[in-house]
Amino acid sequence: MNRFLITVLTLITGFFALTLSLLLVIPLTIAALITGKKLQNQLHRRPFYQAQNNQTYGNTIDGEFEEVNTHSKY
Repeated sequence: MNRFLITVLTLITGFFALTLSLLLVIPLTIAALITGKKLQNQLHRRPFYQAQNNQTYGNTIDGEFEEVNTHSKY
């Protein structure tokens, strides 16, 4: 009797897990397809090598700075 109850509960739990996973797969697939198409369209409109068109005159960042000493008193 105990083995029968465990078998029935295992089957019910497995069926519930499979059903829930199938219910979650459908919306996630639709969302992934929509998002994938959006990302694909963005990449076609704005490719990676677009930054080469911008002429920069150095690799410095303007702003404030602090002197860094190796002999810190802290």
